[in-house]
Amino acid sequence: MAIDFEEFANGGMSADQLANVFLREYYSGKEIRYPINPFQMLTDLKIAFLLRPFKKYEGIYIPVEDEEDFPIVGINLLRPIVRQRFTAAHELCHHLKDVHSGFMCATNAKSEIEKYAENFASELLMPTAELKKQVQKYAKDGYIDLDGVLLIADYFGVSFQSCLYKIAYRLHMIQGDTDTETLQKLARKYKPAVKRKEQGKYDTVLYEQLFDAIGDNFKLKPTEYACQKFKTEYVFHDSRLEGIDIDMETAAAIVMERGYKKVGLLGTIFTMEQDFMKKDLLQSGIDVIVPDKADRELIAKRIYEELEFYGVKKMSIN
Repeated sequence: MAIDFEEFANGGMSADQLANVFLREYYSGKEIRYPINPFQMLTDLKIAFLLRPFKKYEGIYIPVEDEEDFPIVGINLLRPIVRQRFTAAHELCHHLKDVHSGFMCATNAKSEIEKYAENFASELLMPTAELKKQVQKYAKDGYIDLDGVLLIADYFGVSFQSCLYKIAYRLHMIQGDTDTETLQKLARKYKPAVKRKEQGKYDTVLYEQLFDAIGDNFKLKPTEYACQKFKTEYVFHDSRLEGIDIDMETAAAIVMERGYKKVGLLGTIFTMEQDFMKKDLLQSGIDVIVPDKADRELIAKRIYEELEFYGVKKMSIN
């Protein structure tokens, strides 16, 4: 795309505005059909996306390292399809405006950068102008009931709760108290998932969009460096001990305080073979022992096949 979205965002353009500029550029005058397919958008922009069972993250964005590479987006495999769609749109925002940084998007993240991406994703999947049109179809006396909200959520392929919030706070067309706690209670009492099941509604179209995009995405082959970096970021950031978050410089200081002169480095192949985890230790005068090639491959296999999913088996430790 010819537009510099990063410059627009840095120049003060709101997330809503950026999303609508992207939609106009992406569709280039063609009719927008809903639900929008954010997975296909990633593929069309030559962004490889992967579904992985993250523990604490909704998604990951890994930018390119060189002109021959592809950026990578990781999406939480364990989340509902409507959330996966939202994550795809969210990571698309990072690609457009934060292309020089890699992002690990934690569940319930509150930073300004993450809030911007959240608002972008909401507007991309559910543009306010189109939302107004849909709400007017079902509105009575200036308000829309929860049955109408469910119909509109299905139309856009978004969660019932996100649709309810946007109608309440952006269009002010939910009757009664609309504080967050009240809306949450309304949603729980309404039980949208049960309603959809009773009405024979399923997410078939949304999964078809995902599978179609995955088929096209197979054509994108990131470099081995990019793939290993993704795996390293995924394993290091998502699987580390809960509550422990220290950099390698601090780790080196801890090792020195303990009086150790040598340490073993275990991790992914990328972690064990590259220098980024070793340099602070080496600069502190600590020898770093790395397993030989066969053991590195075995350790990496245990990480990817066991640790990522359920922990290391006892026989592997022995």
